[in-house]
Amino acid sequence: MSLLRGTIFAAMAVLGSTRDCYVEDMHTRKSGLLSWSAVPTCKELILPRMKDLAKDQGVFAIVAELQKAGDKKAQLESIDLTGNGIGPDGARALASWLNVSTKLRAIELRGNPLGDEGVSELAYGMGNSLTLTALGLIQTGASNDGAASLAASLRKTTTLEALELSYNYIGESGAKALADAVISNDMLRLTRFSIERNLPHSGLRPDIEDTARIEARIKRVKQQQQQQRLNARGKESPEAKTTSRGYLALDEL
Repeated sequence: MSLLRGTIFAAMAVLGSTRDCYVEDMHTRKSGLLSWSAVPTCKELILPRMKDLAKDQGVFAIVAELQKAGDKKAQLESIDLTGNGIGPDGARALASWLNVSTKLRAIELRGNPLGDEGVSELAYGMGNSLTLTALGLIQTGASNDGAASLAASLRKTTTLEALELSYNYIGESGAKALADAVISNDMLRLTRFSIERNLPHSGLRPDIEDTARIEARIKRVKQQQQQQRLNARGKESPEAKTTSRGYLALDEL
């Protein structure tokens, strides 16, 4: 299951609403998005493997509509463009919106030939974003250079919670850069990370120790979050606690 599909309820969109916009085929018009002009009204834009997305041109059209509406009116919070043949130019266009958006939380680009250039563009946008929590880059052609760009942004981002990099060409040096960045950023709250099945063009595969360092950090973050939730419950108001005990007493009768 993709990064976004695991968290998005894929409902059919109502044109002009701010619900999910899910399109199976632009020609059948069985789903809600009938034109690019509807893009700014979508909170969730899900366009996987669209034959007529026209690769980078489709991303240009999406970003153009978002820019036309402006950040204040555009509602887009997450976008899934899985398997659409998007390259570096499309990634650059999407990153340009990420740089200015105050709503975009999740980007899924698995199965697109972004290469290191495209991944680096998105990494720069990730580092500048105050809202992005999830970035899916599985099978996007990233290698050590792309990983280095992501690492540079991981050192300063405070919002990212999920980063997926499996099935790429990241090797030992790239994985080490990522691990060093994750460990060095005390404000980072990463809870999901994948780098499995990477086969670098040359050199060694990601070191298991670097993967373990990231996993250990994620475990600590999850433990901290769990403790914070427990502490929040412990600060429940006296009235709420009394009511809770009252219900228990009734249940025991």
